Amino acid sequence: MREQTNKDVLMDMEALETLLSAISALGANLRKQEPALSIYNNKQVQELLHINDKLIRKYREQGLIGYTKVGDKYWYTRKDVEAFLKNCHHQAFS
Repeated sequence: MREQTNKDVLMDMEALETLLSAISALGANLRKQEPALSIYNNKQVQELLHINDKLIRKYREQGLIGYTKVGDKYWYTRKDVEAFLKNCHHQAFS
C-alpha cells in the first residue's frame, strides 16, 4: 500500500473543503426555495388566521378566499391564503 505524503494529504483536505463548501452552498439554496405546494385544511386555515368556522365559510361564500373542495372537505393553498391576506391589507395612515 502506498503511503500518503504531506502533499497528498494537503490535496485531499483541499478537495474535502471544496466539497464541503459546495454542499453548504447547495443547502443554503435549498433553504431559500419555497416548498413546492403547501396545502391547508379548513381547521388549519382557521387556526392560522385566528377565525372561527362561520367566518371562514363567509369568506368562501363571498369569494374572498380561494379554495378547492373535494367531497365535503375544503382545501386551501398557501397562495390562496397569501392572496386573501394581500387583498384584505390596508396601509397605515401616515
